[in-house]
Amino acid sequence: MYMSIRFTGTEVNYYFLCKKKLWYFSHDIQIEQGSDAVYLGKLIHENSYQREKDVFLNWGC
Repeated sequence: MYMSIRFTGTEVNYYFLCKKKLWYFSHDIQIEQGSDAVYLGKLIHENSYQREKDVFLNWGC
């Protein structure tokens, strides 16, 4: 008998990016959404260096 395991692309991404972030996501914990620091960072990012392309940074989570 085979068991079917389902996971999303986001879960695969978080698995390779940051295991802690995957754990938070799989337990429906979203700590970043209410953070003033994250909001400010997103605001600065959207309004700075608009001619530059987005860059992915892996902070070694």
